[in-house]
Amino acid sequence: MHTLIVLGGGFALLITSLLLGHAWGNGISGLLTGAKTFIPLWLICSSLNMWIGVQHGYSWGEEFPIFLAILAFPIIVASLIWWKIA
Repeated sequence: MHTLIVLGGGFALLITSLLLGHAWGNGISGLLTGAKTFIPLWLICSSLNMWIGVQHGYSWGEEFPIFLAILAFPIIVASLIWWKIA
């Protein structure tokens, strides 16, 4: 359940990044900036999630596959948006 909540947070961050990029940028170029900004932000957030899991008793081996899934899905969507717009 926690994984789904974190993934939902990732997609919420993606939408927020895209909307802020569009609002502060010049339309489509702002969306590209939002997608580019989201990727390092999500890497930091998902790494923090993995670190918290390890601090609460899970091993690195148990957390790493979950980290990859949490990292990959929103970044794949952001990359597809970036590719489709560019």
